[in-house]
Amino acid sequence: MAIGCVLALFLGIGIITATVLLNRSGGGDDPTAAPTTSGSPTEEPTTEATTEAPTVSGSSEGAAFEPADPYGESLKTPDEIWSILEDNPMTSGTVSTIGSCELPGTPKEPSDEQLQATLDAAGGCLSSVWSTASSDRELPWSNRSLVVYKHPDVPSSAVCEPDTFDAETPRVCNIDGTIYWPSGSGIAHEMGASGAVGDEAELSTAYLWDLSYSYVNAGWWDSTIGIYYSQMSQGLEDDPDRQAEAKRRYASQNICVASLMSMRVPTAAQPSETVRGILSDPKTWQDGPAVTAETHARWIKKGLEADGDLAACNAWKAPLDEVA
Repeated sequence: MAIGCVLALFLGIGIITATVLLNRSGGGDDPTAAPTTSGSPTEEPTTEATTEAPTVSGSSEGAAFEPADPYGESLKTPDEIWSILEDNPMTSGTVSTIGSCELPGTPKEPSDEQLQATLDAAGGCLSSVWSTASSDRELPWSNRSLVVYKHPDVPSSAVCEPDTFDAETPRVCNIDGTIYWPSGSGIAHEMGASGAVGDEAELSTAYLWDLSYSYVNAGWWDSTIGIYYSQMSQGLEDDPDRQAEAKRRYASQNICVASLMSMRVPTAAQPSETVRGILSDPKTWQDGPAVTAETHARWIKKGLEADGDLAACNAWKAPLDEVA
């Protein structure tokens, strides 16, 4: 039975949750996760101390990449930013595979402590992948902390506003460097709870994939690629068709990069064949506000099969029909 059907049967809420996951993983605007208005490109609060970002080398060819100012108004036109996104440092070259990644087994209904252990381990692996990929491109990277919580009890230590947290979506709070994970959320949880993935080791690889999207969020914030997209989207408000196209391309790139990064760990920790089959099946997903279920699945598969080649995830240069 396809996972879409399995999830639909699971307490009658599977498809609803899958839609939420699609909105998070492939259909949302901005994985920089600014802590104000959910679902639209915004900026982190200006109360944090900032410094001028340096110019960094962008690719193996050495092209210059000038980071965006996350707190100021962009002086670049949407066309200029579009060109930057087409050729940003994370659109070329190969991401190296890290040497080790040990994941604990994860029960189908993990306790908060068990989930925390899995996410901590997976986060450590993904941090290593991102650190290496960023360093190779002379881009900044900061490790994130992970906190499992029961929604709506948002941890008091969280700097981002409580009303920007929800029960279905991890909250990447870039201003305090923490990913807040609501227990019981995510496609990996549904794979386990529905019985679609029964092996505890395999299920851990699904959680690594699930977490990988949050790390794209973090990577785009640190590099300011996500800030550039937000600024461009705002600049296209008077051209809704082009704004919608940009949203589709951005969403496609994000889920592809998340999938690619999840495969740059040793084989035992990579999303298993079963997990990959579920993730790349359009029936797992529903059409979202940015891309269709088929497009979502297509770009997941591209990332899973990219062998670390970031060019495979450059949706900015893809034919229009591939980002429908």
